[in-house]
Amino acid sequence: MNRVKNVYYTCLLYCLSCLLIGCQEETNDEPFVVQQWDIPLTTDASVPSVSNRLEYGQFLATLYSDNTFHYELIVEKLQQGDRLIMSHMHQGESGEIGPIFLPLVDKAILSNEFDAYDTARGVLTLTSDEVDRINRGGLYINIRSEEVETGLLRGAIP
Repeated sequence: MNRVKNVYYTCLLYCLSCLLIGCQEETNDEPFVVQQWDIPLTTDASVPSVSNRLEYGQFLATLYSDNTFHYELIVEKLQQGDRLIMSHMHQGESGEIGPIFLPLVDKAILSNEFDAYDTARGVLTLTSDEVDRINRGGLYINIRSEEVETGLLRGAIP
């Protein structure tokens, strides 16, 4: 009888330990999404405003827990003969012209440029100060073209 009890308790302890090991929280070192943006870019928001142009665009970005910042700039209906040349994130509110905060598309700095479909993608690793600054808002995206070097499209980061 004691032998049966011993086998029973041994099996019970084994099953409980398997349950405990199986229920341990898995650790995942993969970065997770902290914030995402989907910002429309328009000619009307540019300073000065760009008239008689039909372009519009979108800035899509994702900030991850490891401070990597993945982004994509998409421009639609670029006027024939014009070419997109660069894009930056600037400090400044609507209607203001501010200094460059982060280069997004700048062949001289990042070795990237807009592709044949008027789209550009990139990944930046940001500092904690840069992440804090983005989270405070008061920034805007500006896309420049050969014909409108001051900025063809613009959109505010809230």
